Amino acid sequence: ADEPPWGASDDPGWQPHGEGGYGTQRRPPFRKNGDWKGGWKKKDAAPWPPQPRLPGTPSASRADHAARLLLSHMAFLEELTPEDHAALGTQPAPHGPLFVWLEGQFHEHGPRAWALLRESLRGHPCEDLAVKVMTGSHAQTEGDLHELRLELRDLLNRMLVENIKAQQKALIQQAAQDPTALERYRALEQRRIALQGIAPRSP
Repeated sequence: ADEPPWGASDDPGWQPHGEGGYGTQRRPPFRKNGDWKGGWKKKDAAPWPPQPRLPGTPSASRADHAARLLLSHMAFLEELTPEDHAALGTQPAPHGPLFVWLEGQFHEHGPRAWALLRESLRGHPCEDLAVKVMTGSHAQTEGDLHELRLELRDLLNRMLVENIKAQQKALIQQAAQDPTALERYRALEQRRIALQGIAPRSP
């Protein structure tokens, strides 16, 4: 015979006759920790949302600061060595092209104030970089000229050291095929030591 309609129920809270009694509401089993299995649980408080990281302020690069000093005190260019000019002109763009442009202005017009350089830079590919270094939070280059010259000299020495290290790395790779590579490496090492002010090691 067909099972009577009350023999089963879609409601999980009710049991058919013989499994707890007809019409009795089924209670979920009790756990030792006091929670009802399958019943309501207190949810933990939602964790604090992650806090956004504050944007970092990148420090001014050596090339930025060298450009700032030379744009502010263009006469310093007259005191640089050919090695210094080469180190500046071979800096990656946009710094290298800016130094080359600045040296061209110096040879053509002599030392010029930043206000005049600013006008000459309008529409030039290096304009954005020059304006950035001259209007940022580190744009002030006032002070004792001797101290500023020493600051520029230190920046240039660091650039030269980086160039020497790059050349030495290339010479190491060439040493197996080029017998003169080791000799040139040693000459560069002496130059690097002199630039860094490191006392030479005893033999």
